Amino acid sequence: MSYYEDYFVSKNVDFYEVDGIVNKEKWVLSKSKILFILKETAGYKKSKFYLKDEIPCWIDDNVPTYVKIAKLVLLIEKSLADNKVFSDNELKIISSTKEELKEYIEYCSVININKESVEHKSNDQLVYTKYLENKELLQQQIIEIQPRIVVVGSDVCWKCISYETNGLYSDYQLKGIKKHKAVKAKGIIFYHANHPSAWTQGGFNVRNIYRSIMEFNSL
Repeated sequence: MSYYEDYFVSKNVDFYEVDGIVNKEKWVLSKSKILFILKETAGYKKSKFYLKDEIPCWIDDNVPTYVKIAKLVLLIEKSLADNKVFSDNELKIISSTKEELKEYIEYCSVININKESVEHKSNDQLVYTKYLENKELLQQQIIEIQPRIVVVGSDVCWKCISYETNGLYSDYQLKGIKKHKAVKAKGIIFYHANHPSAWTQGGFNVRNIYRSIMEFNSL
């Protein structure tokens, strides 16, 4: 991913995260091609790090963001493999051990808007400012990833993809899509979600998101 490294070299930035496709071999095999767009990470301010190397540790530590992401990927990948939409009863009994979650999360991609890890959660204005700074890099990532499903975790991230003048998907007519809703545009399924760590305002309900996405997904 030379364009990624070159981008930060050009900006004289030494400490940043490398994100995107979690496992390139499994991404090729992925039936869902799900991309999660999130705000940022925290706690790695003084180092360059690879998101794919940290994710297994976060799942072992029950970090909600990545446990929920992995569960959603697992459900959709299994649905597409079995060529069926799971019933509510089936969803309740589908296994999702830590080892299974670590396996299935490798079938997705994750990108953060802010590539510099923070000590404290950024407000939405700062996240959007980072989006404007990193837009060129983010566009290159989208081109490389070519997702079929995009789950966007927060209102400010949705603004970053949908804003009519400079959004990552500005020509997909996504502005105004309400939270907890899925829409299909130009062959891509988009879901406007809370951040996966959220528990309020509807939280990040894996089963509900699964159902919404599968309404649009051709088996």
